Amino acid sequence: MTKSVVHDALKHLPVAVFTVDADGRITSWNKAAFIITGFKAEDVVGNPCIFLKICPECRKWCKLRSLTQEQAAVEVENAGEGVTGEIKIIAKDGSKRWLLKSFHPLKDESGNVFGAVECFSDITSLKRREEELYKHARLLDNLYIYAGLLDERGRLLFANAPLVEGLGYAYHEVLGRHFWECGWFAQDARLRNSVKDAVVRALRGETVTFEAEIFAKDGSRVPIILNAKPFRTNEILEGVEKIEGVVVEGILIKSLKVLEQRLREVEELYRVLAEKTPVGIYLHRGGRFEYVNEQCAEMVGYSKEELLNMNFWETSFKEEQNFVREIGLRRLRGELEATYVEHRLVRKDGRIVWVGVYSQRVMLGGKPAVLGTMIDITERKEAELALKASEEKFRSLFNAQMDGIVIVDENGILLDINNRVVEFTGFNREEFIGKSLWELKALTEESKKKIAKMLPRRIRGEEFPPYEVEVVTKDGKIIPFEIHGSQILYEGRTAALAVFRDISERKVAETAIREAKERYEMLFEESPDGLAIVEPNNIIIMANKELARMVGYGREEIVGSPWMKFVPAEEAERILDHYRRKRKDPSYEVPTHYEVTLIRKDGSHRIADLKIIEVFEGKTLLALRDITERKELEEELKERLEELEKFYKVTVHRELKMIELKKRIKELEKELELLKT
Repeated sequence: MTKSVVHDALKHLPVAVFTVDADGRITSWNKAAFIITGFKAEDVVGNPCIFLKICPECRKWCKLRSLTQEQAAVEVENAGEGVTGEIKIIAKDGSKRWLLKSFHPLKDESGNVFGAVECFSDITSLKRREEELYKHARLLDNLYIYAGLLDERGRLLFANAPLVEGLGYAYHEVLGRHFWECGWFAQDARLRNSVKDAVVRALRGETVTFEAEIFAKDGSRVPIILNAKPFRTNEILEGVEKIEGVVVEGILIKSLKVLEQRLREVEELYRVLAEKTPVGIYLHRGGRFEYVNEQCAEMVGYSKEELLNMNFWETSFKEEQNFVREIGLRRLRGELEATYVEHRLVRKDGRIVWVGVYSQRVMLGGKPAVLGTMIDITERKEAELALKASEEKFRSLFNAQMDGIVIVDENGILLDINNRVVEFTGFNREEFIGKSLWELKALTEESKKKIAKMLPRRIRGEEFPPYEVEVVTKDGKIIPFEIHGSQILYEGRTAALAVFRDISERKVAETAIREAKERYEMLFEESPDGLAIVEPNNIIIMANKELARMVGYGREEIVGSPWMKFVPAEEAERILDHYRRKRKDPSYEVPTHYEVTLIRKDGSHRIADLKIIEVFEGKTLLALRDITERKELEEELKERLEELEKFYKVTVHRELKMIELKKRIKELEKELELLKT
């Protein structure tokens, strides 16, 4: 038979089968494999085994990888004719499924492995039932029922405590063995054959019941009624319902009455629970409610009698009735599995309530029905709506900020940005969201290094001052920004929120201030007047070189000294007295100009013109101009003026006498003339 014929035959097998070559690449994939996994032959053939992607455990489970290594012969011997095990996969539609998978190596005439045939079947429903059975194991224990679950080969997958511990066995003695080979039947060949026959018939779809005496570990016999019934899957393969295993039950004959009493007690317990539970419970079969509990009636405001005359969708919000009706009927037909939906109900008084409904298809009296539970989630929904409104408000505020805001996770992946970031960078949201900070074009490399250093500290919740980065716009312009940040919780995980504040204008202002300061310092230092900045406590904190020259001290001797040190005490007191008067009377005008005597380091004195100017934060500028030479010139001029004044007075007196003498001579001349006449 050729390879192509084999592959063609595999395609039509009702069991999921595929083949792989020695490199682990799939060479054939049949229709049953597609139905179970959702992957078509064209999706997988020629590619590495798909199970390496859809099954996390498959790398450990797969034997082909080891069979093609140097120890192939040993591995083949250990592998025997094949390996079987359970695995969990994720189907193409995203659903999780349990598979029973078997591996059979393909060997050439020399015994070398050149590939493998692998088969698998879907045991998801079996596993779900197994899980359900485990959940109810304690209940089964308390009911004194012997319960077990077998796989499609009749091997025991699960057994409850009465069946194992109650009869003196250990779980490892029975689990995984064929049911008829377990110790309960091993001592009686006829019983063993009867049990095997019952299991085989159950696997064919029959329900088999018979009485038997099984063996406890100590050899004693226990009379029971043994029941074996098929365990069917809810999934259909090519229109045929599949049997995945067998459920076996054993009931002590002498305990039947006790069991019946206990069942009545359990039924009463469930009835009380159903009526008293705070959860609404209902049952419908096709349309009308067949059962509602008190909580269900209270939730919608109708009486139980009124509800039992209504269709299950009639209490729903008008716009949602068709949706609720369709979901309920599809679930009744078995088209949907158990689901949870949220929708609105209209109470009899007209008030609207939100409910969360979980419903599933059940069989009652051999007929399908839908059993549902619902809880009032109105408060939660209102909270969600309020949260949504709050989120929308937050989003509006988030996007209205003048600063750029970025949210990143611990790996530097951008989770969110506001509109301002898009505006000042020119990049769109898609070029940010989901991208790493380190791959962004909107940051300089030096800025990325800074952020990489600071981000882990921010994620840890550390507080530290803002720092500067440079942002590169889409057109290549570089803008300086200052980052302020904090640790936040974003969608349930720790993240960092960074606020990018444009500091371009501040940088310009800082440059202007720095330049002004440099000019001020130059003017201060090069001023022809002696200048000093004085604190409110009269201590000099700055002095220029001219002041140092005027007083004969080094600047380091001047700075830190009180200004009064350089003038006589009486002059200092005279100046300070003006400021004391100002403190008492704010309307008093303090003089700003004074003439003071400077006491130099060598003890000599200089005369200075002092101007006092208040500048900022209580600090004062003292401007001193040396007027010693001017004062000396003034004194010399004064003396000369006094001498001139004396000379003037003498000269004027002499002139007056001459005038009087001339006048007297004229008078005498006139008298002489008169005498002559």
